[in-house]
Amino acid sequence: MATVNAISVALFNAAAGGYAAQISRDSVSLANAVGLILEKDIPTDAVFIEHLLSNFGVSTSSSVYFEAKRALENLVISQGRAQAAIVGIDFLKTQEGAANEYGAIAMNFANKVESATQYSNNNPTEKDITKLVSAVSGVDTDQVAINNAVVSAEVVAAAKLASAVAATWLAEGLRSRT
Repeated sequence: MATVNAISVALFNAAAGGYAAQISRDSVSLANAVGLILEKDIPTDAVFIEHLLSNFGVSTSSSVYFEAKRALENLVISQGRAQAAIVGIDFLKTQEGAANEYGAIAMNFANKVESATQYSNNNPTEKDITKLVSAVSGVDTDQVAINNAVVSAEVVAAAKLASAVAATWLAEGLRSRT
């Protein structure tokens, strides 16, 4: 059966942390609010399925991509988003160790779940979504945003400097002509 951290990884690519009880109690509402929680645009079931496939580790270049996508589409339509995630998790669990592409995907997903579980065990009250995502993905989205802001500020400063230099050269050029 799907664990709380496996559900969290499938839905959010994040550790459950301080949300474990809520995920266990109400995975349906959370599955329907994935976009709002992650501040991503996930308005349709089709986009949700792509999101879920990505979190499971099923890339578009995978030979099982279309089969997995079709299975999730049928599950989302017939059972809803949360149950589709749970069935997908349970399926991957049965594929661990299999000598096929699903086996490799299952092992990679299991490794992400293990990282999420360890993080949640060590940080059972953590509710900062960026830290919970970072525990699984290795990407600190707060730090990425900070780095992007610094780069943006540096680009603006460089543009202002270039503009000032150009203005000075232009002024010097005009003075030398008179």
